[in-house]
Amino acid sequence: MIDINRIVKDTQKVKEGLLKRISEEDLDLDKIIEVYKERRNLQTEYDQQRSEQNKYNEKMAQIEKNSEEFKNLISELKEKSNQVKDIENKLREKDSELIHLLEVLPNIPEDDVVAGGKENNKSIKT
Repeated sequence: MIDINRIVKDTQKVKEGLLKRISEEDLDLDKIIEVYKERRNLQTEYDQQRSEQNKYNEKMAQIEKNSEEFKNLISELKEKSNQVKDIENKLREKDSELIHLLEVLPNIPEDDVVAGGKENNKSIKT
């Protein structure tokens, strides 16, 4: 499987290499990069939400149990927990989508490899 960072950093070279093995209609690196960016944004949002969720836990440790403020924090924490779960599910979906898009790509051939199939190979020695 091709490293996503290689696709993002050197898109044109990866595209040129892959076009030796597959047709242009079957190659959509822009879609892969788009899904990767969406996944990265979801990961950032997930990390932020988890951080906020952990802050609630710290606050709860400082507040007296059975107080009204404690009950409010618990309800807010449940809501935050649901938000985190939703984002986590979306993140898993993007991960699956990205892996699926990357798995169908062939390996990138060396620069000296001729484009096309076996019919384009040159005989070196007979």
